[in-house]
Amino acid sequence: MKQGLLIAVIVGAMLSGTLGSGCNSSQRAAKKAYQQGLALKEQGKVEEAAQQFSRAIEQQPHYAKASLELGIVLCALHDYRQAAKHLLRAAEDEETSAKAYAFLGYAYEQLERVTLAQKAYQQAILKAPHSVDIYLRLADLLETQGKRQETSALLEQVLTLKPDIENAAYLKERAAALRQPESFAALADVYIRHGEIARGLTEYQRVFPWDDHNPDTLVNFGLYCLERDQFATAADYLQQAKDVGRREQLEVRAGLGVAYEALEQPQKALEEYRAALQLSPTWYVVYVKLAQLLEQLGQRTEAAQELETLFYASDYAAAIASTEWFANADTLWAEILRLRGEETNKTVVQFTPAGQYMLVNALLNQQVPAKLHVEQRATYTILSSELAQVLGIEITARTSEMRFELDGQTYAAPLVNLPSLKIGGMEVRNIPTLIWNLSEYPGIDGFLGMTFLRHFQVEIKEQERLVVLTKTYS
Repeated sequence: MKQGLLIAVIVGAMLSGTLGSGCNSSQRAAKKAYQQGLALKEQGKVEEAAQQFSRAIEQQPHYAKASLELGIVLCALHDYRQAAKHLLRAAEDEETSAKAYAFLGYAYEQLERVTLAQKAYQQAILKAPHSVDIYLRLADLLETQGKRQETSALLEQVLTLKPDIENAAYLKERAAALRQPESFAALADVYIRHGEIARGLTEYQRVFPWDDHNPDTLVNFGLYCLERDQFATAADYLQQAKDVGRREQLEVRAGLGVAYEALEQPQKALEEYRAALQLSPTWYVVYVKLAQLLEQLGQRTEAAQELETLFYASDYAAAIASTEWFANADTLWAEILRLRGEETNKTVVQFTPAGQYMLVNALLNQQVPAKLHVEQRATYTILSSELAQVLGIEITARTSEMRFELDGQTYAAPLVNLPSLKIGGMEVRNIPTLIWNLSEYPGIDGFLGMTFLRHFQVEIKEQERLVVLTKTYS
């Protein structure tokens, strides 16, 4: 009797040890497969990851973490039905339930099971009340159902939970627009400006007529997006309009130029801007755009040529002003010279007619402005006595005098050395200068004579009212 009892105890212990060993072996195998699955998922190998997570579940059917991860990778593989099955299992475990419900809501959304998706997101929020991403998913879902007030309330909850969220300004605008009844136009504006094109288009179509076969529809929406800095979408719709017969529409070609320039596609932008110029040759700011793009491409000579077209326009003053880029012809020509690489040896300045005189702006001793008449017949540069006082030039008994001719008459005046005289970008130092009473020449501070002009080749463009000075290095 005692012997039989002893044998039974020994056999029971042996069986117990065997079963325990098998259980531990299954757990180890499940954990190993789970870890391999995570590694594969991290590498983006979702199909292989799914296989490993499935093996983990085969070894340990109630392995909640493996069920969660399998559900997630099945979502990535678009197998939403199978994903939902595994996510439901994971949701039963408290440790994984919040994340499981969140992905379950997403899976149901893709399966168009809207009510189930909403309930899953709500459960996820109950489990993880501070996870703003889940609030945002639920807000999107509710908005598609037209539940705008509820959506707005959820967005405000997000802003309360995380006021410094990255897109806080957008969420505030969106929440405010959703609170307004029939706020389709406001929502279209908010969504498009923030790059939510699909949503924006849905709201836009509720406000504006939409016909897929009407080129005007494409043009209008393309320009709408362009105004809101959505350049890729604008280029897409304007290009479609161009392809279906709107090649000769100025707004289309100019809009494409702006869009491609913003998208850093300079060759395409050049093509569109040039087409726009053919349609509107007096749209002068486009010449500036072309010059900028050509310089980006390293084509500086061609860039200068585009600006020269602007410079030599028949109504050049109005043309330059219309660009709002250059203050006057002087600054435009300075840019042309820079592009040519000639800015160190040439300057162009505009003169102001005053009766028979051509007045140019000058800078004396690097600080005192003056208006001088360009007079190539004058041997010396001449400054008024009043200007000499401003410059601090002293005339004494020892100051030598020189005879000179002006307007056919011979005069004598003190001769001094002017340290600096600058016209446009050209400066000459130590210029022999006469100081004389110019009271008979009102509005004129002096005469720009050959003591300055001999350093340059002088070209007077009377029609354009320009003086071109090119260094002669003499």
